[in-house]
Amino acid sequence: MNTINTDNASAEKINDDRLILYAVGELTADEMADIDEYAFTHPEINSQLEALLEIVDLIETTPELQLALSTPDKLSDFLSFLISFGKKLWPWRNNGNSDLLEAIKQKYLEWFQKAEPEDELGFQYGASPCKSLPQDSLLCMMSNGFLPDYSVDAVCDVSYSRLGSLDTQSYSPHVPNTLDGFTAEKKNGFLTAAENGFSTFGLDVDTASYTVAKEYIKEYGQLPPPESVREEEYINYFDWILPQPEENSVCPFRPTVEIGRHPLKPRILLVKIGVQGRTVPRENVPPLNLTYLIDVSGSMDDEDKLDLIKKSLCNQVDFLRDEDSISIVTYSDTAKVVLSSTPVKNRKKIKTVIRSLRASGCTNASDGLVLAYQENKKRFDAKGVNRIILCSDGDFNVGVTDSDQLQSFIKQQAQSGSFLLVLGFGMGNYRDNTMETLANYGQGSYHYINSKKAAQRILEDENFGSLMPIARDVKIQIDFNPARVHSYRLIGYENRVMEDHDFNDDTKESGAIGAGQNVLALYEIVPVGVANELEPSVDKSRYEKFHQSQQNAAQNSEQTSAFTDNDPLLNELFLLKIRWKDPDSDESQSQEFPIAAPSEEDKENVSSDFRFAYSVALFAQILANGKYTAGAKFDDVIKLVPENRNEQQEKFVKLVEKAKNILK
Repeated sequence: MNTINTDNASAEKINDDRLILYAVGELTADEMADIDEYAFTHPEINSQLEALLEIVDLIETTPELQLALSTPDKLSDFLSFLISFGKKLWPWRNNGNSDLLEAIKQKYLEWFQKAEPEDELGFQYGASPCKSLPQDSLLCMMSNGFLPDYSVDAVCDVSYSRLGSLDTQSYSPHVPNTLDGFTAEKKNGFLTAAENGFSTFGLDVDTASYTVAKEYIKEYGQLPPPESVREEEYINYFDWILPQPEENSVCPFRPTVEIGRHPLKPRILLVKIGVQGRTVPRENVPPLNLTYLIDVSGSMDDEDKLDLIKKSLCNQVDFLRDEDSISIVTYSDTAKVVLSSTPVKNRKKIKTVIRSLRASGCTNASDGLVLAYQENKKRFDAKGVNRIILCSDGDFNVGVTDSDQLQSFIKQQAQSGSFLLVLGFGMGNYRDNTMETLANYGQGSYHYINSKKAAQRILEDENFGSLMPIARDVKIQIDFNPARVHSYRLIGYENRVMEDHDFNDDTKESGAIGAGQNVLALYEIVPVGVANELEPSVDKSRYEKFHQSQQNAAQNSEQTSAFTDNDPLLNELFLLKIRWKDPDSDESQSQEFPIAAPSEEDKENVSSDFRFAYSVALFAQILANGKYTAGAKFDDVIKLVPENRNEQQEKFVKLVEKAKNILK
């Protein structure tokens, strides 16, 4: 291949081959930086590099070419062929850019058909798809028409390392095991209002637990482990229709309360508390300073791990604005900065670095975290949004692995204004508990990513909800009226439950809410004078009459109730209190909302979301082997979903039906 003429001896290394390797991401970050530096002062080199990056991007987003150009080696070979076609690639591109894709397809067919080696059985294989794969592989057979029943898209979504031989019946996805680190806490029980008048917890917008359940049910044909279930993450996975905050409201979110009859036991009440975050127009979102912290250790060498990370982040780069900036830190045996802070307008360069990532080595996540925060602070903008986006399976096995030390470090960094978004990938040796802990202490949220759609939901949110906090340390405290409420139970949020005095303590952290995000919490309330029909039945004690006499004696010795028939407080069911901090403040603010006891009419006039929210919570409780389901089955979950279903409700019902079929 001809070397590009230059006037600098050091530039002799910058030839067609090197530029191609740059474009397909096969050079190190340092080597790429050298080329960037040279191209900056040599427009002809910069033009050639830009052309290559454009064509690589075009090829990799074209379904007809994705199969054959599925690895950097193949892509590099094809680009080399284009250059050797008789003209330089760049002028050829400039003479009719509108027909570029069709021209590339035509040249690809010429290149693909130039060599058709035969195997010992006499089968012929195209040069590109099979050059580096076993000749009896599923991919080769499909690409040559031997397996017409298999779609290209289906094969492209499977890791080559898993394809194996033509015995497709023996192929199955990697099934999770007990090493996946699920440690959901023991579920909340009923508490009496007379003895436990306050219920205090921190809000949480995590959704990982529900996506994990989808992965188990849809991909592996198994129900998720009960210890993986966090009910609030099932509920908060869904988009809820809630009223927006008033435009001039001091509070950046708006709480709403809906009270109705319990869907399973009508004498009991169900309370739905919703919190809607203020929406910020895209043009009003301040510049984003993002640092991708990517696990490239050996455990990430899988199609649902590093491969999915690269696709997801490249898509986000296209979604972000030119004024945003990105840096990239990776970690395996050691941590390194592979891309210093770069404006998003340089999309081709950023995506080239992302595509160049390869997995190997151990997992020194602690060094990666330290370096990522250092890198993020180099471009820290007090008026902007500063985020670390951690992409990993959570398997930390080198460096600082002690949970307490990691928590302390993350907590300290969050106080400085760089918040953490945690994205989990892959199963089999997944550390759910580690990932959730990091998000909780990093003033961020935690989501499990099992598909490009799941990544799009989090990373390409028009409201920038996962990236732009509008409030942090958001706490809720319910002050129950014991004249109305005998007992209550909070569904979920077990790892967010706080001591009552923590509500007023600004040193006690809690979760954050992002722009446009909404959160739900459900309470089951047993009114005074009503039996708790959700409690599993227990045989009456032989000594019931003695228990009753002791209770009567205790009640007679208590002081007369402070309530009178005319006391307005008698009409209140509870007082809702919310406390939060602005993202750049260490001092909290609070608001209070008295909630009246519902009338009989109120109990009946509930929204369709009221019953749907409980159906999601009930599904989670059944999967967790919860004791407060009143014996409900999956069919009962489906009955609670409205008949006129929207898209997300329809998908939920299909998932419940799959779970039901697993038990057959």
